[in-house]
Amino acid sequence: MISFGSDRIYIKKYIENPRHIEVQVLADDSKIIQLGERECSVQRRHQKLIEETPSPALTVEMRDRITKTAIAIIKEMRYTNAGTTTKVMQLSNDIYLIIDLITYIVIIKCQLVEF
Repeated sequence: MISFGSDRIYIKKYIENPRHIEVQVLADDSKIIQLGERECSVQRRHQKLIEETPSPALTVEMRDRITKTAIAIIKEMRYTNAGTTTKVMQLSNDIYLIIDLITYIVIIKCQLVEF
């Protein structure tokens, strides 16, 4: 069957027990900084329910590598603005896939709940 005028098949890598990690960045013509990562894995119907920073799932080495990767992506694109890179990680093999770049800083309304 040919869809969209092509008979090619695109297969995505299966990620077992995925973790949704985001890194926020700010960039201008001379400097790029990252504002840390956050864990967004707790979701319901593809909507984030909880965001936690720093991610309890990442080691120091993983955190360093993922934030450096975010900066490298922004530098390669010559992007100048605020943005959020989104990654899906499989911690058991320490691999991750870059999903997208959101071209603004995501601001989430927080509600504190006391138990």
